[in-house]
Amino acid sequence: MNTLTRSFLLLAVLPLAGCLQDMASYAFPEKEHAITLVRNQTWFWQDTVEVEVIVIRLPHCNGGLSIKDVPLDTRISIYQAPDEYPEPLHLLKSGKRVF
Repeated sequence: MNTLTRSFLLLAVLPLAGCLQDMASYAFPEKEHAITLVRNQTWFWQDTVEVEVIVIRLPHCNGGLSIKDVPLDTRISIYQAPDEYPEPLHLLKSGKRVF
């Protein structure tokens, strides 16, 4: 492989080098219950990410939501409501927004 080809390949993959994609998952003590967060930065020059929230409560519920334009350095927290609520209730806080 010559130097020109190597240089071209390096330039072709360079934009992907700064992209971000990571995930975190929390499995509840009950079987088949989980919340997964996936952060995705499409382009290295973006200072925001898209957060996918995937909720699984089999066999009754399997869904999620997408939170767009979350600043890259935003802390994301998940809170659980007290046990006296009849159904499990969770709040997701992203910066000043609550879901």
